Formats: sequence, structure tokens, C-alpha cells
Amino acid sequence: MQKLIELFLQILKDEQGEVNWLTGEGILWGGDDEEEDDPYAALRSQYQNYLSGKLGTSTPYTYNSAFDIQQPTVESAAEKTILGYLENPTTNVSDYSEATKKYSEAAKASRAETYADEMKKTQNMYNRLGLVSSTPGLTAEADLNRKQATEANLFDTELAYQNLDRQLTAQGLDVSQLSSMLGQATNLGKTQRASQQYSQQASESDIARMVGEEQTYASLLSSLLGQNPEDTTYTPNTLEQLLSTGADILPYLLMMMA
Repeated sequence: MQKLIELFLQILKDEQGEVNWLTGEGILWGGDDEEEDDPYAALRSQYQNYLSGKLGTSTPYTYNSAFDIQQPTVESAAEKTILGYLENPTTNVSDYSEATKKYSEAAKASRAETYADEMKKTQNMYNRLGLVSSTPGLTAEADLNRKQATEANLFDTELAYQNLDRQLTAQGLDVSQLSSMLGQATNLGKTQRASQQYSQQASESDIARMVGEEQTYASLLSSLLGQNPEDTTYTPNTLEQLLSTGADILPYLLMMMA
């Protein structure tokens, strides 16, 4: 032990051979005892900032147009046709009425000539008999007028019935066509709605994918930092090193410094 003390005193001497206690104090107590050497310090800071930014937040839903399904050309054309008909449904009723009216007028003109010819023949027949102004002749003319009037009424009635039948048929066709268009519109709407639902669900799934990836990376980083805690290097000063060689050196050193 005496030799250890002498060696320590030799270390403290300056160039003139005098013991420099200031130098000894620096050697004994040393400077910083701890040095931090953490290669993950910056990463720990980023991780803490990330967690702080996530507190009290949630991931909002965002629609991603990348998942939109492009409408086929045929479907687009069908959609325009269906919408055009539903906005302006066609009807042929007025056209049938106009055609019936023209036919009725032409038929009346033709019957008028026929009726006039029949009346003239009847009058000539009774004129040859000398009965044109007699009761038989007048009665024959009256009967012919009633017959012609009845035929005209029957013709007009039949024509009106045919016109009504055409109108009902036209209306039925319109209703049938409208029903068909509504059915096609319903099917088209279901197809388009399914496409929209797919885009929305795909957007939601993509959000879940991104959140899952983010959580996976955060978990991996947490595991990495947990397996590599902050590294603090401890360097004992000279006095502590000397004390480690023997605890009984302290009283001698204190006596020398007194």
C-alpha cells in the first residue's frame, strides 16, 4: 500500500518536483462520469412525436376515385335512351285520331255521291210510272233517306269503334313500352349502384390497409426500441479507480491532503 501511495504522489508532482494538489483534484474527481451513446436517439424522438400526434385522433373516411368503374359504352347508350324516353314518353293517340278524321271526311264525300245516285234512280223509276209525286213515290224516297242515314250512322259508329280500338291499342303499347323501360331502368340502376358500392367498399378497405401498415411499422419500431434501450456509458474517475484497488487507501490519501 505504501508503494501505491508513493506512485500516486509521483503522478501529482509537477516539473519542479513539487506536489500539485490542483492537478490531483482534477485527476481524483475527474470530469463527467456518464456519456450517452444512443444510436436510436433520433428515431426515439420521431416515434414519440408520432404517438403524440395520434393521441385523440381517428382516421377519417376518404373516397378514392381510383376505384371508380368506368361505364361501358353500351351501358351509357342504353342509359341515354332510357332517360330520354322517361323524360319524353311517346304517344300515337292523336295521330290515330287525325287519320280517322280524314278517313271519315273522305268516306262521307264518297257516300254522298252514292246516295245522290240512288235517290236519282229511285225518282226516275217512279217518274216513269207517273208516281213520282204520289204517295208511293214519296214513301220510297223517305225510305231511301232513312236507309242511307242508318248506313251513315253505322259507318260512323264502326269508324269510331275502330278509332277507339286504335287508341286503346296505342295506349297499351305506350304502357307496355313504359313498363319495359322502367324495368330496364331498374336493372341499370342496380348495376350502377353495385358499382358505386364497390368503389366505396374498396376505398374503405384501402384505408384499413394503410392503417394496418402504419400500425405494423409502429409495432416493429416499438419492438426495436424496446430491445435496444438507451445506452449510457459510465466512466469511473481516477479516485474511483484507485478505490477499486483497495478501499483502505482512502484514509491515507485524506491524511496526505490534510
